[in-house]
Amino acid sequence: MWTSSARPGESVIKYQLLNGCPTLVFPILPGSPLIAWNTLTLETLDGYRTELDDSGNVKSDSKKILGVVDALYEYISLCIDWPRLSIPLISVSEKTEAKSDPEEEKRTRVREAIALVVEAAIRSGLPASIKAGASGKRISAKNAQTVKQLRLGFAVSNAVYILSLFLFRSGRSWTRLFYYSTTEVAAVVLWQQLEAMAKKGDDLAAAGLTAYMFDVLYVTWFVHVTTALLSTKFWWLYLSIPSYAIYRFGSLLVSWLTGGHHAA
Repeated sequence: MWTSSARPGESVIKYQLLNGCPTLVFPILPGSPLIAWNTLTLETLDGYRTELDDSGNVKSDSKKILGVVDALYEYISLCIDWPRLSIPLISVSEKTEAKSDPEEEKRTRVREAIALVVEAAIRSGLPASIKAGASGKRISAKNAQTVKQLRLGFAVSNAVYILSLFLFRSGRSWTRLFYYSTTEVAAVVLWQQLEAMAKKGDDLAAAGLTAYMFDVLYVTWFVHVTTALLSTKFWWLYLSIPSYAIYRFGSLLVSWLTGGHHAA
């Protein structure tokens, strides 16, 4: 990533070293570029994991990874000072397996080394920042689906209740209208809060207060539909919301007092 430098005519480049990824050092020709890069991203490389076998090596029929290796080798080979390049033989057995042409042996070893670097880059996985970005995208997608479900829930529950006002005269009492409008305003406030959280990128599937807000909405929708179609006695079910809140607060208070007593 290039950034501006405080000094005129200079730039700063930030780079990231991958875990378990080896470094290749070659003698290069005069005039070779000091820095070069490939447009392939780490996120794309991570998608090539299926091109590796169980041992983590490139499959022989992997066109994607071999294509990357070929492109890198073609460029790097133009920069290497081949006469100065020396590749030692590791064992006696390799001497017998070595190619008769030393120059061809050098190029084969360099290409294998580049393939090893690509394999290591794929195995190293994505950096935490990229993983966080990918996780954020997944959360945003889930939040978008949840927001759609919330809007559908409000549309259905309100449509049922308003339709019942036209069909049943008993639902037009001031008491029932007061219950409906009060609970609906509370639900809308929570709905707007949840949508604001979704826009900020917060996970709407998180436990705790967020889950309790959804519970309030679900109870509200259920009460509105059942009181509109079945019986006004379902309004009593709405008392489960403050009852649960009191229960949770009491549990936390007891836990805090108990912990403070033990600490003392």
